[in-house]
Amino acid sequence: MNATFFPPMPDELAEAHAGRVGAFLAGPISKSQRHSLIRKLAEAVVPSAGALPNSWQLAALSGMPRTDYVRHHTMLPVIAVVEGQGPTSPFGAEKPSRVIRSGATLHARRVHLCRKCVQEDLSSRPYSWFRRNHNLPGIEMCPRHACPLESVHAPDPWCRLPHHWLARGDTEPSEINPQSKSECQFQVRLQETYQHFLDRDRPYHLAHLHAFLRKRARELEPKKSPYDMYSAVVFKAAPKEWVRRNCPEIGRGHVLDAIGSSIALPSHGFLYAVLLGAMFSSAEEFERSMALSDRTSSNDVELCRLAA
Repeated sequence: MNATFFPPMPDELAEAHAGRVGAFLAGPISKSQRHSLIRKLAEAVVPSAGALPNSWQLAALSGMPRTDYVRHHTMLPVIAVVEGQGPTSPFGAEKPSRVIRSGATLHARRVHLCRKCVQEDLSSRPYSWFRRNHNLPGIEMCPRHACPLESVHAPDPWCRLPHHWLARGDTEPSEINPQSKSECQFQVRLQETYQHFLDRDRPYHLAHLHAFLRKRARELEPKKSPYDMYSAVVFKAAPKEWVRRNCPEIGRGHVLDAIGSSIALPSHGFLYAVLLGAMFSSAEEFERSMALSDRTSSNDVELCRLAA
């Protein structure tokens, strides 16, 4: 098979990229058939690609460095938000762990699309594509059009393109109330926080981010104990209806308050986004606060060195 490149569309999630290639070349085929097709196409570009993770195969098929592909077309930046051991490495630079391998496929409970984005796609080309930022856990509105997303009702949503599902009538609008100011404002903060994660090229160091979160939580809830201050912050800021729909488990406070106990759960990227969305009015405020914290920490280290 001759080498042919199939680059992804902007913000196209890896599994959607594989589905689009499959739809173009073979029609609506199964997941296993898609992965087999992608492997063969990737091996025509890089003979050893068959032994690589799915996202790296797609990177080879795209003619992209794997670090760029993983960063821009997988969920890894919002799964592996923190790293606990040693200096952090760029996303996609190392052989993936179990959690990192899931980055190509992990997404919200249902696959979502935006009707207006589909219309824009079809106005300039004969096809549409699924966006990564439509399929982040807890996101129910399109960040570009501020309209409710629609979920696809099908066992394998990636086997067809978004406009196919709309034409078949196999979509349903999300339950968010676009007239609710609190829900819309929280959506914006959550979207901005996710985008901050997606724009990073590597994880935060676990100890640094957790120290920052503890300090901010104490500022917001000084009377709460360390065992329930995170849940107190979220319960005060997150709309109850949004919590009910997207993360009823947060109603059990220990899920949030024990966030530092493990970094092996993919859901933690979601929990970090919820926490930061509740703690700050915008990602810009979070970034300023984090930058100030970085400078303060550096100054403290230097003072300790001089004192020694």
